[in-house]
Amino acid sequence: FTCTYCTEGGKYYNKVYKGSLALKKENLDAIVKRIKHTGTLRITDSNFGMFPEDEQFCEYMSEVQKRTGYPDYLTCSTGKNRKERVLRCNELLGNIMRFTASVQSLNQQVLKNVRRTNISLDQIMALSDQVSDTDTHSYSEIILALPGDSLAAQIQSFSGLMNAGISNITQHQLALIHGTELASRQSRRHHAMKGMFRPIQRCVGRYAFLGREFPSVDVEEICVANATMPYEEYLESRRLYLSVGLFFNDRVFGEIHGLLRTLGLPTWDWVWRVHQGIHDMPAELRGIYDGFTRDTAAELWEDRESLVRDVTSDLERYASGELGGNLIYKYRSMGLVRHFAQAHTTAFAQLRAHLAELGRDTAEVRAAVDDLERFAALRKGNLLDTDASFDETFEFDVERITKDVSVARQGMALGELRCPTRLRIAHSAKQKETMLQQLEFYGRDIGGLTMLISRYPVKRFYRLVEPI
Repeated sequence: FTCTYCTEGGKYYNKVYKGSLALKKENLDAIVKRIKHTGTLRITDSNFGMFPEDEQFCEYMSEVQKRTGYPDYLTCSTGKNRKERVLRCNELLGNIMRFTASVQSLNQQVLKNVRRTNISLDQIMALSDQVSDTDTHSYSEIILALPGDSLAAQIQSFSGLMNAGISNITQHQLALIHGTELASRQSRRHHAMKGMFRPIQRCVGRYAFLGREFPSVDVEEICVANATMPYEEYLESRRLYLSVGLFFNDRVFGEIHGLLRTLGLPTWDWVWRVHQGIHDMPAELRGIYDGFTRDTAAELWEDRESLVRDVTSDLERYASGELGGNLIYKYRSMGLVRHFAQAHTTAFAQLRAHLAELGRDTAEVRAAVDDLERFAALRKGNLLDTDASFDETFEFDVERITKDVSVARQGMALGELRCPTRLRIAHSAKQKETMLQQLEFYGRDIGGLTMLISRYPVKRFYRLVEPI
């Protein structure tokens, strides 16, 4: 891997280092003895699941999991060229792995500029199909403001990944990291890159050493404009990512995605329509976009010295997380928890308008939309209310429309899914235990919820569906 934006693109990292299986087992055993507040385990290999030793470790982890219940979620960067082994590892662990298919961009010129080669979208789609009906969290990353990037290139990447079936897309900021080729003076000049500085999230505090107290502020430089992306497009690309976070990621409206997939329509066109309709959204949602845009601009400084001076003068608010947190997760948590009803109404109103514009709003489709709208509200409305339980009958097999990718792949018509279906919709005992544990640890305020959804797949909190 030779990506110019990454420290691991250097020759030093070409040699693969393997720790012993025995040491990995010892590490896991030590963690299990001490873990208290979370069921999540993070594996920091760059390409976990590529080697036979990884599969052997997963076999041992599976034994530990059956004995102790830990881990219940595995976050890692999965191998890019050994999909069968990655899927086997996931199967051994009961589908708790986060499946990653990072692309950084789907624009060929951008990829050429940074010397990156991706796996194909066909491969991504095949992997996504295999995990879509499980608890597995399919995840991909893109990077904003790489050389050659633009708002159009960001749209190309978002739309391509959505249509490939990825359930969660993260847009990273391009960090200009010391020692990387992209951060060199020559590269900056060639691509006309403009860097600005911001405090690194959760890396601000006051410390004591040898009897002396001092503030500490970790700083990163990110690219906010280049020869092909002006600053205004950078801001709009960030707002677009907020729309993806509010209306697509974690299958928050997977019911809409499933219906569009069944009708042979791309999900992206609906997401783009929602994004373009920001000014017509309820006031609560417009406020989320306005606050996010304002905070995105406010977290940037022209120089490092000014940043350290200003953050140090307001250190306690940064250290507490009131300022300087992860903006996208902060505003996503507001949308999911505080204003889900408004987002839900907006999503389905735009769906109906979209289908009408395409001439696809037949009586049958309208009936399916009504069913799916009610189903989505019951599964995700007042999400933190773990005591809510519903016994409802639907005209369509709404769960299969939402989750079963084979419906679309086999060309099944919507009418074939029209059958009265009675469902119980409620959180399971395991979900209640996990949610209460996580909420007790992180807290129910926006700061705590921001931390929680940045570390745990929200779709695991959606109420489960049991056929009656």
